This record gives sequence, structure tokens and C-alpha cells, in this order.
Amino acid sequence: MPITMLLFRLKNRFTGYFWLLLTFALVAGGGNVAKGQLRTYATLSTQGGSGIVTGLANVRGASTTTPPAGSTPANLSATGTTGALGGSAVPVFINLQFASNVPTNTVVFIKVSAITLPSVASSVSAVAYNNTTAATGSTFYNLVAGDGTQYIGVYATSVFNQVRLIVTAGGGGLLGAPAETASANVFHAFYSTSNTADCGSAIGTSWSGNGTVANSSNAIDGNLATYSDITPSLLLSTVEQSFYFSGPSVTNDEVKATLSIPPSVLSLGLLSNITVNAYNGSNTTPVWTTNLGAVLSLDLLGLFNTGAPITVSVKPSLPFDRLSINYSAVLGLLVTLHVHEIQRTSPSPVFTVQNATICTNSTATLIATAPAGNQTLWYNASGTLLFTGNSFTTPVLSTTTTYYAATSKIGCTGESLRLPAIVTVNPLPTVAPITGTTSICLNQSTTLSSTTTGGVWSSGTTGVATINSSTGVVSSVAAGTSTITYTYTDPATTCSNSVSTTLTVKPLPTLTSSLTPAVCSSSAFSYTATSSLGSTSFSWTRATVAGISNASGSGATNAINETLINTTNTAITVTYAFSLTANGCSNTINVQLKVNPKPGAPHILSN
Repeated sequence: MPITMLLFRLKNRFTGYFWLLLTFALVAGGGNVAKGQLRTYATLSTQGGSGIVTGLANVRGASTTTPPAGSTPANLSATGTTGALGGSAVPVFINLQFASNVPTNTVVFIKVSAITLPSVASSVSAVAYNNTTAATGSTFYNLVAGDGTQYIGVYATSVFNQVRLIVTAGGGGLLGAPAETASANVFHAFYSTSNTADCGSAIGTSWSGNGTVANSSNAIDGNLATYSDITPSLLLSTVEQSFYFSGPSVTNDEVKATLSIPPSVLSLGLLSNITVNAYNGSNTTPVWTTNLGAVLSLDLLGLFNTGAPITVSVKPSLPFDRLSINYSAVLGLLVTLHVHEIQRTSPSPVFTVQNATICTNSTATLIATAPAGNQTLWYNASGTLLFTGNSFTTPVLSTTTTYYAATSKIGCTGESLRLPAIVTVNPLPTVAPITGTTSICLNQSTTLSSTTTGGVWSSGTTGVATINSSTGVVSSVAAGTSTITYTYTDPATTCSNSVSTTLTVKPLPTLTSSLTPAVCSSSAFSYTATSSLGSTSFSWTRATVAGISNASGSGATNAINETLINTTNTAITVTYAFSLTANGCSNTINVQLKVNPKPGAPHILSN
């Protein structure tokens, strides 16, 4: 009885019959292979062979960039013949032609479904054609999507402009055994071209060789917690897992791989036997190759040996559309390789400022650039996205902190390998406190000091007080307050720290009473001194003066009560020296008393 096949028999034009399972990771209903890829659809269709084709026009793209308008596929059906000596196989085919030649090294995908092959006598195959001639090096393979959608990939080593899907029904056997009826649905054919907006997720994976690859699709499911297992079956055997992308890479594209092994003792021989190969189109020779031992740093080697997943990035030097991890067993050592995730990404960021050194309680600016159409992402050590853009300014830091930068194509969630950017934070030097007198009177000076030597002194208000930057000698300028700062810079780190104190300059008391009184000789002089400041204490002295008959005098109050006698005929100035003290500050101010001579007595002259 007929069997509906999800994986169907394939005929490779060069290597005979083979099985190939390729699981699509991101193909959804409608066949969107990868976000942002550029598709070109076949717009012409013809049929041939001896079977029946219905809905031939349904497979034609509405335009070269638009799939068919409807969702009804074409159906190909063929029935083999019977005969006494056995029947013959009967093919039916459909040609899907593009408006121009398919670009070199490009895979064409044919979307199919409902493959019905009663036995191994029936098959489905595909061939690339250049007009009516089969293209040289034509090869095809089967792909099955995670949602069950089926594709056939076709490519050739020579020019072609159309692909032919062939359904062949097996003929009847001897003794009247019935012929087989085989059928398949065809939706459309397309190919993808390089596109910087392609988000780079692998569209499928396959494996081959002497060994096993368990859970192969886990390597492209976007979940780092899952993985495929690559295990050689025998000593000196080889097994390979391949990963397919929607089209050729663009300049500087990288591949990011997350791998692990069970905890074990690594050997460089094992790592050298795990190779990474990049291919492009129909070329079976790698365009680029390396081995895991050449990729891993010493730090990653140690981490890899613990069983922890590690992420590495490789950059093939030429365009590629598929990648393989080839694992050759080492004599005496069979270790399973876990492949957690494979993704093609934009190139890793290029740093202008990658590492910075700052002082405690400062910020740093880190700079990394991404190619056009990409963006730079900044993360902290726990993986939290902090900022998107080339220039990232950190918050104020007090400890050495590591950030990570990656690039991603704008509009895509995938990203390149995250590279570290370290901000080293140096501590501030310790500065001993300022000692010395911090309250002085106007016109006084003082010297401030700190046991931390080699610093620089400064005054916040030079209109109140100045300070010598090296000696710490303070000179008062006017009454008021000023912040005096002592700053020390550590020559090893260039980090500075400072201590401050408030310096007070107290005002001097001054007289507000008259400084130039006058009196007549032999008249009482009464004077009361008043001060600009409250709580001022007074004293005064008067020296002897020629022409004044009074002896010197003094007093301990602000009052003067004296009668001075001028023995001359001219005015004489007498100085009273007042000493004023207020708030610990003293001042001496002279009061200049003018003692006028007493007029002479009038005389009566006789004849």
C-alpha cells in the first residue's frame, strides 16, 4: 500500500543513492527561510513526461520577488506500466524557470509536500537545467522543516536557469505484480542572494560519517541550554555536522559557535582533530578551514576542560553559505562534542577605546564601532543590556568593572561574540587632615600643614585670604571666610584626593567717633570713643608734647576728660593713641586733637 513519506528517497547524480536529513530551524508556514533574506522566484513553468500535472500555473511567482499569489500547489502524478516480463518506470516532471541565470554557487529551493512513494522502486529527484540541457555538476538534497515543510535543494557547478522536479513511478513486477503510482505537490522554487539584513540564523543542519549526531537540530534552535551530540563511532573514524545558511555571507561576517564537552582531560591532539570548514555554493572544497586548537585561547582551554560551554568566533576569509564541524576520533580517546549553537553574525566590534583606567568615583567612556547597518550593544558582566551605540559612558565607578560589547544587524536579535572592555579603577590616595590655626585677625598670617607631603595648597576666596601653594602660609586680605584646600596627587596612579578646612579672617575694631576733634587751651576736653564692633575694650595714652604744659597721660576706658594748656601762640596737635580689642583682635588708632592757643587779654594803651 502507498506510504506518505516525510523523508523521501533521493538520487544524487554523482554519488549514487544516498540519504540526507536536513532539518530547517526557522522555516515557518509560507517558507520564510530567514528574516531579511532576498528571494528570487521562478516565474515560468512547463511540464513533461508521461504522467499528469495539475495546477501548473500555480507554481509561477507573481514576480521575481513575489511568490505565487495562491496557496494551492501543482500536483505531479505518475503510474508505472505492467507486463508479463515486468513493467517500466514512468516519470513525470515540472520545470521551474527563472527570468535570468541563477548566480554561481547558489542553491535553489523547491517547496514540496505530500510525497507519496509506494516503495523503493519509486523516487523523487531534481536536476538543474540550462534551458534544455542538464547542467554540469547538478546535485540535489532533501530538507525537512521543523514544522514538516519539505524542500529540495538543487545546485550545479555550471550555469543554469531552471530546475526540474521529477516524480518517477516504479513499474509492475513479474507475474503481474501491480505498477506503482507516485505523486508529489510542488508550490514554488526560489533562491536567496546575499543580504546584509539577513539575521544569520542557520536554516538547517545535516550530518554524515562514521558516528552519530544526536539531536542535530538543537544546534540551531536558538537555545544555549540544548545541544547536538557529535560522537565518532570507532577509533580513527570521522563524523561531521553541517550547517546551512540562506545565502552567501557578506564581507567580514563571522560564525559564532558555542561548544562544550563532558568534563575530561583535553589534549591538543583532540582539539586539532576537530576542524571547522566553510563552503560556498556547489564547491565541495572548503573556502576556509581551521581547527579548534587554533581557535581556543589558553583561558578557554581551561574552561572547556571543565565541561562549561564556551563561545568562540571565527571569520572565514571568503564568502560562505554553509559550515561544517568535522570530528575525527583520537586513538585511545572518544569524547562527545556538544554543539549548543551555531550562528552567522556581523563582525565583532572594533574598539577605539577598549580598556580605560580611571580614579575612584569617576566615569569612563568606551568606544567601539560596528559596520554600516549594524549597531554596537554594551552589556554588564551579568548580561544585562546597558546601552546601544558606539560610545558608552559608564556610571560613576568605585571598583574595577568589566563590560562587554557586541555588534548586531539592526532589526535582528542575533549578535557577534561579546568582547570584554575593562575599566580599571584606581583608589584615591589618603590625605592627612589640615592642622594649624584656622581663625586669624585681619592683617595676620598663619601657616597650615598636613603630614601628607607633596601636595598643593589653594584658597577658595583669594579676596579674603591667599595661601602659598607649597608652604601653606596664609595671608589675610579682608574679613570673611575662605575654604582652604590641600590636594595630593599619587604619582603612581595620577589619582588626586584633597582635604579642606574653613579659614576665618576676623575684622579689626575701628573708631567710629571723630578722629580730629579741637579744643581751646585751658578748656576742658571731654571725648568718648566709639567702636565699629561691640564688646570692644579701650585704653589710651598721650605723650608729652612741646608747647603743651601738661605731663603725659593715659586711661583704661574709652573716655578722655582733660584740660590741656597751650603755652604758645600757635595751634598744637596732641595725639591720643587708642588701643581697641574685640573678639581677640586688637587695633591702634590715633585721635589727633588740635589745641588752639588762648587769645591774649585786651590792653588799654594811654597817651
